[in-house]
Amino acid sequence: MKYIDGVQQKRTAIEEIIPFPLPNMPGMDDSLESDFHVLLSKEYPAEMVPFVDGDQVIAGLFEEIPASTIHKLFVGDFMEHGKGLVKLINKLQEVDRSDILEMHISSYGGSFTEVVQLHNLIDSMFKARCTTYMNHGYSGGAMAFVMAKERIIYKHSTAMFHFFSGGERGKGHDMLDSLQHSIGTIGKYYKEQLNPYFTKKELTRMIKGGKEFWMDSTEMMNRGVATGIIIGGEYFTAEDYFKKYNKQGEVRKKWHKEQKKIKDAKAEKEDN
Repeated sequence: MKYIDGVQQKRTAIEEIIPFPLPNMPGMDDSLESDFHVLLSKEYPAEMVPFVDGDQVIAGLFEEIPASTIHKLFVGDFMEHGKGLVKLINKLQEVDRSDILEMHISSYGGSFTEVVQLHNLIDSMFKARCTTYMNHGYSGGAMAFVMAKERIIYKHSTAMFHFFSGGERGKGHDMLDSLQHSIGTIGKYYKEQLNPYFTKKELTRMIKGGKEFWMDSTEMMNRGVATGIIIGGEYFTAEDYFKKYNKQGEVRKKWHKEQKKIKDAKAEKEDN
């Protein structure tokens, strides 16, 4: 399996070209657990590898791959109540700015505020150095999946997007104020995160109408929710996937984008 960002991608690319394997350098394994999540970290020391120009190995030339740490966060449900999550987040807040984060998601969702807490962590510490892998992601699990620039699924991956569920307690006017605030701020967050993959009408149906959107791997690839897919141990970009496994997918993807523009323009005209 290829890492999309960082050191391991380079190492993998070189191994595919040179006629001998690179040494498997030892690293230090470290792990932390909370109630529903597990963090595994491994350090990769700096190493010298053959210099590659395009698809050619330049004899006698080497370059250094700098030391780095890959953190693998296995994400379960967002229902933490213990102190384990604090230790896990603290660990990721102290990483080096060159470290890489992989999130492996198998989640039925949970607390929206915990999902946003994770998003804030990624945005502040990892940004473009985060890749998500998803087995299944429903509700908050699906929202966690789209946090990364590189989003990878499997042949039988599934996702479900819907608006948050919640409740209020307290004085009548306090509950009303809290509810109005939540719908406004959370609705804005959903639109920001999901606008690339849903039409304006679909987002309105989700946020105001309670519509759930269930997706299989083909639907996620067509909409752009996923940027890549692993089938039979081989990684495919969206373009390669459409060519090999879903020849009509590129046509549907373009059609979906065109329809989104048309529907959004129509909805904007109606609003005005």
